[in-house]
Amino acid sequence: MKTEICYRANVRTTLVLNDDLYREVKVLAASRGVTATSLVEEGLREVLRRYRLQDAPSLPMFEQLSEVQQAIDLNDGAALRALLDDHASIVK
Repeated sequence: MKTEICYRANVRTTLVLNDDLYREVKVLAASRGVTATSLVEEGLREVLRRYRLQDAPSLPMFEQLSEVQQAIDLNDGAALRALLDDHASIVK
């Protein structure tokens, strides 16, 4: 029997921060009862999340469905396949 041990290591690094920003981080962290490190991690995660959202493709939004869209029953697989087959030449 083989046993594998998995663990996550934290990376230690040095950041150079503006003194006023660092003081704000320390005050906010203390008021929330967390470490400055956890607050900085939270902020970095939020910034990265925003960038990922910006890179996500935007999908069109429709106020009203067209007549064709209204006629399509997404719950009817056979009808969908037939519709796609009928329009396959347009896609090619």
